[in-house]
Amino acid sequence: MRNQTAIRLLYVLAVLAGILPPLLFLGYAYRQSVADVEHQLDFVGTGTLVRTETVLDTVAGTLRKVPSLIHRQIDQSSVDKLRQAVFLDRYIQSIGIRTAGELLCNNQTLYPRPVRIPDPKESLTLPAPGEVAVRPLVDRGFPSKSLVVLYTFTNGMAVEGIVDPALFSEFFDYYARQFDCREFIRFRGESPLTDFGEDHISLPAKINLTIDDRLQWLDGRLVMVKHSTKYPIHTITVASNATVLAKWTRSAVIFGLTGLAVSALLSGLIIRLARRTRTLEADLREAVRYREIDVHYQPIIDLETGRCVGAEALMRWPHRRRGLIPAGEFIAIAERTDLIVPMTDTLLEKIAVSLGPTLREDPSLHIGVNLAHQHFVTTRILDRVAEITKADIPPGQIIFEITERGLVSDKDSVARTVMAGLGATGARLAVDDFGTGYSSLSYLQRFPLDYLKVDKAFVDGISSATESSGLVDQIIRIGHSLGMEIIAEGVEEGFQADYLKAQGVKLAQGWHFGRPMPIDDFLKFVRERNHASPGRTTRIPTTPEAVASARPVA
Repeated sequence: MRNQTAIRLLYVLAVLAGILPPLLFLGYAYRQSVADVEHQLDFVGTGTLVRTETVLDTVAGTLRKVPSLIHRQIDQSSVDKLRQAVFLDRYIQSIGIRTAGELLCNNQTLYPRPVRIPDPKESLTLPAPGEVAVRPLVDRGFPSKSLVVLYTFTNGMAVEGIVDPALFSEFFDYYARQFDCREFIRFRGESPLTDFGEDHISLPAKINLTIDDRLQWLDGRLVMVKHSTKYPIHTITVASNATVLAKWTRSAVIFGLTGLAVSALLSGLIIRLARRTRTLEADLREAVRYREIDVHYQPIIDLETGRCVGAEALMRWPHRRRGLIPAGEFIAIAERTDLIVPMTDTLLEKIAVSLGPTLREDPSLHIGVNLAHQHFVTTRILDRVAEITKADIPPGQIIFEITERGLVSDKDSVARTVMAGLGATGARLAVDDFGTGYSSLSYLQRFPLDYLKVDKAFVDGISSATESSGLVDQIIRIGHSLGMEIIAEGVEEGFQADYLKAQGVKLAQGWHFGRPMPIDDFLKFVRERNHASPGRTTRIPTTPEAVASARPVA
């Protein structure tokens, strides 16, 4: 039932994998289109603002030079000097000398008497001496209204420069049209100075001028505001939402096709995995029914004598079409579907037939059998063990291995009955893969455990015959303090065996001694190993078939 749920979930994932990638890719394409437009608006707005400030800076610089040119005198020579200044500064339409409300002269005329300036009141106000100020647009007889730049060089006297705002659009009108946007330059964000770009784009009614350098969406338009820190000037760059949609439409084809390709790939992989899982489950059920699960044996070595004192029995599944299935793959399916229980029955029966006589002849040998969580929900395993140990395998030579994650709580009465029943037969119990689960030390004290198996992950922390990460030392001390025998798993190097032996570990298994192997190779290994010189811990090579076998999986 749980496997069917997993398969249904895989099919749901396949559907999601078919739908989500195209949507995500199209969403990404739209976001990129918005980002492109935002970048273009930023480019035009920033460039226009820099251009505007450059023009006004140049005009201000020219106005500051005028008082020294005319020697602070108003006569005909002053007019000539002003005419020369206008000629040298292409941004200035006219230069004049004035008071707050009267014009004394300009680059064209020396007035016999001061002429009243018909500008708005704001434009008549002079800045403080030594300062430059920009005033709103005024009509000074040019084809379009002009911007006034004032420089006060003494109390009540100033130089004014008349500037055509159209100069601010130089260079960037091309980019505004290229990017399908329009640029609006405003005095204090309100009074229009000039605008350029695409004619069909208008300025939205309500723009938040305090949101600077960030995109605003207003009335179906994208708006980017910039303001000058030197002058009361704002640039407002506007593009239509249609610009974004046009970009998105162009990129959506490529991104959409890419998303569909990814969807097809992910959906295909997930569906294949679901079918493989479902097919493997069906094949595994058939393999269990026809007892096709094999047993391989990984030797366990006494580090003191070098003798083989037993083995861990490991399930192997030689699939008829796919070859040897990785143990981690089919064991996971077996535990999800509760097939692990009949598979363990088959394992015990095959151990009894193939290894039973050897165990009865040599009481020093033992065999380790892994138990899963499913074995502790009923007392069935007790009946199977009773049948096997009655005539085939002496119970004292069986070690039942329970993973640390499989240790049960005090409230689980069935599980505690099973553990007590196994111990009552004379069989011994081991906690497997210690250090990888979540049990506390109190669990180890409460259960009748005889062996503690140190996981390979901690054995790998041994870096030489005299050094380790320290974790393996702690685990060894815990086991010894609880009166448990230590079995080290995953020993692959000789110096690891030497270190463990020096720490008081008596038993070990791993590729350094021998890989999991079929029964005939294991019996040969035992004969050769146990007739070797006492104390040797060198590995005796196994057959090619055994070398090809997979690593053990609990």
